[in-house]
Amino acid sequence: MTIDNPNATYISIDKNDIYIPDIIKNQAIEIHEDINKIILNVSNLIKFQLMNMIK
Repeated sequence: MTIDNPNATYISIDKNDIYIPDIIKNQAIEIHEDINKIILNVSNLIKFQLMNMIK
């Protein structure tokens, strides 16, 4: 996706699927949210483990 042409159509060469920029943006947002959830869960797990080590 490019800033200078937000209305362009994008094609996945491997699957021959056509993706419009809005779909790509929505999928990127979903992936970003999933990564944030994973990071939060891992950090909470580390914090929990550290607190147990201190006790």
